[in-house]
Amino acid sequence: MPVGGLYAVVDRRGRLTGGKRMVAAGRRFPPTRRPGEGYVLLGLRMADEDALRAHRAVYAACTERRPVGAIGG
Repeated sequence: MPVGGLYAVVDRRGRLTGGKRMVAAGRRFPPTRRPGEGYVLLGLRMADEDALRAHRAVYAACTERRPVGAIGG
């Protein structure tokens, strides 16, 4: 099972093809366009989708009340 994160698509020699895919933890990789291609992890995703949605909602609510970059209350 893959670790959730951002993956780059590589050819059979390990060279980057320019393709990228976001894969959720525990999900299957989508098929590549050409035989022999695979995936290389670029960055981890540390939280599940529900936790990320909740974090984004809280962040959006906070930034609407206070200008970005404001410190203190």
